[in-house]
Amino acid sequence: MANAFIQFAMKRPAPVLTKAEWTKVLNEHLYYEIVHALGVCVYEQRNYFAWELVNYSRIGHARVLIKFFDPDKGDRERDDDIICTDFGFPIAPFNFDPEDRKRWGKDLFHLSVERLRYGANPKKKPWPNIFLNKVHERAKEFTRHILSASSTANFDADRNSWEVLLGELESGHEITVDIGLFPSGALMGYAFARGRLLPGGLSDHYGCPPTDPDKWPPRASP
Repeated sequence: MANAFIQFAMKRPAPVLTKAEWTKVLNEHLYYEIVHALGVCVYEQRNYFAWELVNYSRIGHARVLIKFFDPDKGDRERDDDIICTDFGFPIAPFNFDPEDRKRWGKDLFHLSVERLRYGANPKKKPWPNIFLNKVHERAKEFTRHILSASSTANFDADRNSWEVLLGELESGHEITVDIGLFPSGALMGYAFARGRLLPGGLSDHYGCPPTDPDKWPPRASP
C-alpha cells in the first residue's frame, strides 16, 4: 500500500492551462494528430516513394498518439507533456510485442546499428499494421468519450468536427483527406472522402499496390 501511495504521489501533475487552452489542444492539435495518423492523401499509387512518404508520416503521428494514450510508466515524461487523462480518458496499455515496440526507439526518427538486424530476415522489416490498428481503435473510443463529456469538463469540443471524424473512423473505410488552400495561403479545412474498405475496419499501411513492378498496373502515357 505504501509503495502504491508513493507511486501515485510521484505522478507529474497536468499542465496548468485555461479552459480555452485545453479546448485549443483538443480541437486543433489532437484532432490534427488523429487525422494525420489515420488519414491518407491521394497519391500516385505506382510510386513506392510516395507510399513511403505517406506512411512514414502516418506512423510518426501514430507514435505521438501512442505516447498520448499509453505513456511510458503510466505518466507524462516531462512536465509539459499532454496525456489522455488530461481529458478524463483512462490510460490503457496497448501491450505491443517488445520487438515491435523497439521500433519506436530504433527505427523511427533515429539512426542506429539496430537497423542492421533485419539483414538475415528482410521480411520482418516492414512495419506491422498493429500500430495503426490499435491507434484507430483507441481514437474511436477517445472520440466517443469527448462527445459524451459533461458541460463541466475542462474543454469545449467542437462537436461538429468530432462527430464528422467519428463517422469516418466508424465507417470501415480508409479515410481520404484533402486540405485546400485559399489564395492567401490559409487552410480551407479538412475534406474527407471514403476510400477502400479496410480489413477489420481499421487503418493499415497497405493502401498501395505490391512492390513487385511486374504486378503494377500500366502507367498512363505522359
